[in-house]
Amino acid sequence: MNTKIKISIIFLLLFYCTNIYAAPPIKLSDYKLTTITPILEAKIEKEKNLIYCSTFQMAWNKLTNLLEETIEIENAPDYISLLNSSIKNTPYIPEKSYIALAGLKKDKIVEKINIILKKKFKISNFLKDNLKNDLDIIAFAYFKNKLKFKHEFEKNDTPLKFKYGSYEVDIASFGIKKYLYNDPNQQKHLRAKQVEILYWSNGEFVPKGVIIKLNTLSSSDEIIISTLSTESTLKRTYEKIKDIIDDKFEIYIPPYINSNDEFCSFLRNRQIIKVNFRACESLLIPIIKLNVFHSYEEIINKKLLNYKLLRKYNYSEYYFKYIITEALQNINFELDQKGAQINSHSKILVSVLGAKFEAQKLYINEPFIIYLRHKTSELPYFIAYIANDELLEKFQ
Repeated sequence: MNTKIKISIIFLLLFYCTNIYAAPPIKLSDYKLTTITPILEAKIEKEKNLIYCSTFQMAWNKLTNLLEETIEIENAPDYISLLNSSIKNTPYIPEKSYIALAGLKKDKIVEKINIILKKKFKISNFLKDNLKNDLDIIAFAYFKNKLKFKHEFEKNDTPLKFKYGSYEVDIASFGIKKYLYNDPNQQKHLRAKQVEILYWSNGEFVPKGVIIKLNTLSSSDEIIISTLSTESTLKRTYEKIKDIIDDKFEIYIPPYINSNDEFCSFLRNRQIIKVNFRACESLLIPIIKLNVFHSYEEIINKKLLNYKLLRKYNYSEYYFKYIITEALQNINFELDQKGAQINSHSKILVSVLGAKFEAQKLYINEPFIIYLRHKTSELPYFIAYIANDELLEKFQ
């Protein structure tokens, strides 16, 4: 009987902070209008939510470094090449907020990760060492962030009418329910100072929508909300928002306006509000609570075309191959009157299938053939097929 063993290469990436939700995550398949993507270049469908976390890329980069070659997958979906092309373009995250490691079981990588997690984030025994063989790999990324408002916003006690397509739904919201520039309530002014209106247009000549920035206690991270119409992908939409924040809106308006520098200057001064909160009488923002679990079925059971690491440890690609056996991602995100916090983790298991590698039990406990033959003879001088227990000695 041929035997097979699995050398599990675990590619585990986690984007995690203190657990926000008591309830278990909902499978993405239970959502009809939400998609998770590992890349910013993902196409936007107007009727569907689309969610991205950069830690998938962070762990992918570490695994690539360990394999010492670009990760290739047979019949790969488009986003694999985009992950590979973005290895040097991972969004910046302050060093104090994350760790990212990859290594082999023989180098006690799980123990090293747990030591760093405990030292840096006060988390004990986060990972269990389920690696079975010396060449098992874990690639791991951890990121923790919480953005808190200095002055808590008001939670709206009436529903906000959220409109999409032909639907209108009552949702929960937070913000500033009523604001007057000369209001004696100083708390309202403190809340208002946390809001920057970066762009606001009715869309007569320039793109319609609003871009606001919510300031938190963090001096390095920012929360931006935009109602501008989306472009074809998340990345292009982000670039559009950034352009317009920087007053580079000419490429998004008709050519006959674009060519008139004086008119563009007029639009900047008259149509685009870039002032403090005094322009508003109220502000309401939807409360976001997201806890989604997703399996990337399109890459499961696919073979990796990477052999350099195997050759390095004298494993022939003729006998061994990498297979992705699991690719999971969980994303938790919450935005409310207190601030924003995120908790996300992903796990990709990659197994190497090949010849027997570790000690296993070998029992002849089913029908079998037995024969005796002289080494120089082409034919056996005794052969039998044992199909039942009649010729076998019984245990006393």
